[in-house]
Amino acid sequence: MNDMNEMPGMENTGGSEESGSATPSAGAGAESGEMAYCVKCRKKTAMVETQKVTMKNGRPALSGKCGVCGTGMYKILSQKA
Repeated sequence: MNDMNEMPGMENTGGSEESGSATPSAGAGAESGEMAYCVKCRKKTAMVETQKVTMKNGRPALSGKCGVCGTGMYKILSQKA
């Protein structure tokens, strides 16, 4: 019974707490609280340490890190931005 109680608690609590705690701090750390898809987490997360960059073809983009796992992220922006 202990194994059954620990596993669901760890999955639900660990994921919820990490996401909940990462989102507010990521919003504060990011310039505009941009959300982008993280390929490692397989979901949209807030980007931290964002930097606005321009690609070779002239399109604007945001470069940053995932607020949950720290993986490098890149979001291509519209040319209007």
